[in-house]
Amino acid sequence: MRKMWRLFLIVALLSGFMMFTMAGCSDDDPVQPAENDDPPVLPADADALMAGFSMSCDDMDLELLTTLIHPDFKGMLTASTLAEWASAGSPLPFTYFERDTVVAIHENIFAGETGRRPSGYIVSPVNSIEVDLLTKLTSWEVINDDDENFGGLEGYWALFHLNISFYFPDGSRFSVQEDIEFYVVPVEIDGVVGWQLLGWRELEIFGVQKATESVTLGGVLTLYR
Repeated sequence: MRKMWRLFLIVALLSGFMMFTMAGCSDDDPVQPAENDDPPVLPADADALMAGFSMSCDDMDLELLTTLIHPDFKGMLTASTLAEWASAGSPLPFTYFERDTVVAIHENIFAGETGRRPSGYIVSPVNSIEVDLLTKLTSWEVINDDDENFGGLEGYWALFHLNISFYFPDGSRFSVQEDIEFYVVPVEIDGVVGWQLLGWRELEIFGVQKATESVTLGGVLTLYR
């Protein structure tokens, strides 16, 4: 099953990704590589974008992940995650991850940096990541204008169920099993439309398995900020 899921991601990416020409792009373009870099690659539709997000985590590929994240990204943190840090006397300076923050956190994780719990205890480096399941539960819908976090943005959202494991060298892991609303947005470069990840909002956490610690995605990421 794992190999079949992996094959699906690769096929989705190969069929959905598009090359974009950067000639004539302004400083306000969503993606603009440095001079002489290869042009960026963006997914051609929202489902291919989600496959790319999953693959970037599986492969711990910071370059791919960075390309997929929109400048206006918001990764909303749950009230329980915020309360955990506040109760330990180390309140987080934000209620959601902005693009630069979430990229820096993933850079720490992918590079094998240690983390820190709210209590101050050290968290082991992540050895590997496996996205066991990323299932779309609803169709893509236009973002409501009255959405408290994403209202007014011209994008789409869908509800997904996510199972992702962060493995440590001793074989133990953080196990994330939850429902998350993912938000995506089309971006246009030289008249060609691609897609980027606008953000997420976590909804629910599920059970604990043997040799795991069950946490939210945002809860894991805050440990490595």
